[in-house]
Amino acid sequence: MTGGPQRAHSARCIRHRGCTRSGGILLRCAGRWRRCEDGNVLTIGPLTEPDRDEWERLTRSFHAHWAGRPGRPSTEVDDAGYERTWQRLVNGEQIRGICARLDGTMVGIAHYLFHASVWGAGRCYLADLFVDPHVRRRGVATAMIEWVAKDGDEHGAPRLYWNTEIDADARALYDRLAVYRGYIVYNYTWPATTAVT
Repeated sequence: MTGGPQRAHSARCIRHRGCTRSGGILLRCAGRWRRCEDGNVLTIGPLTEPDRDEWERLTRSFHAHWAGRPGRPSTEVDDAGYERTWQRLVNGEQIRGICARLDGTMVGIAHYLFHASVWGAGRCYLADLFVDPHVRRRGVATAMIEWVAKDGDEHGAPRLYWNTEIDADARALYDRLAVYRGYIVYNYTWPATTAVT
């Protein structure tokens, strides 16, 4: 089983407000979405076994992008760590992964999960979102966020949220797509303990 919605072929087309082309169409077919962007075809869908090498290339770029940023711990993942995460993503039970392809080339990845909420409907946490810097500002991140939101809604987790840095370049996009409610995030690290004998 892979992450993301699994549906039989559907010929349903939806007008998509974000498409830059006149009369832009978003087509959902076998769990993947396609739309026009600057004359290219953007395809979004769940990660599957053949995506492994391209996924790792983008995920390593994602980690390199954040490495050494002020206030951010270094994210060092060994080969076994990438393999464990990959297996969890394609299993799709706890965490899910999708990829975006522009004219067949993987240019974006997103990792997310669903969880219960104390006071209402379930939530969807977008843990990682990365788009190749060479294709940014072409609607890829927007389409991926909307895809994740739709998947969450279909699985009883309609409240999508994510974290970012206060000065992240992507905030211009996030401020258009979502609402910043002023919350801040604290990360608590459990103190190291020693075994009691």
